[in-house]
Amino acid sequence: MAVSQRQFAAEVVTLGGTVDYFDDIGCLARWWNERRPPAGSGVFVVDDESGRWLEAGGAHYVQSDRLNTPMRFGLVAFAGAAQAEAAAAEFEGRLLGWDEVLREAAP
Repeated sequence: MAVSQRQFAAEVVTLGGTVDYFDDIGCLARWWNERRPPAGSGVFVVDDESGRWLEAGGAHYVQSDRLNTPMRFGLVAFAGAAQAEAAAAEFEGRLLGWDEVLREAAP
């Protein structure tokens, strides 16, 4: 998938070096629920503040209808809880952990 806006990007990197790119964190979560990445895969999201890759399981997420993400999931990731809390307040959003992101993306 082409990534239209890097700040919302996500990826899965397998031990064999295959990379699956997603242009919205919600697309990665939906893919995860349908397929599950192979054991040992790295699952990453982009930190909205720094633009650096983060391990998906350790990131802090904000979901808001006011966030205009490519596939309309309205999810952004942050490395730090304080940054996520500030974004949640700014965009009138909810704070989520990775497990909650996966539950919300379940069909």
